[in-house]
Amino acid sequence: MLACLKPGDKIIGVTQQDGDHTDIIDMRLDRVVKLIRGPKGTRVVLTVIPADATDNTVTRDITIVRDKV
Repeated sequence: MLACLKPGDKIIGVTQQDGDHTDIIDMRLDRVVKLIRGPKGTRVVLTVIPADATDNTVTRDITIVRDKV
């Protein structure tokens, strides 16, 4: 099953293709966007708390392949 972001999901972390993970809680939005953007064809993993999670410790990872939007 393909995982995708849904309305209300909270992004709490960004992991670069090289494995470098950054916790983005309380980070400015412009810095988060810079972490997510990158060269076309590379991957970035977003760690999210699903909107329907009843417990904030429940997370899932969503892998995105960067491309022109």
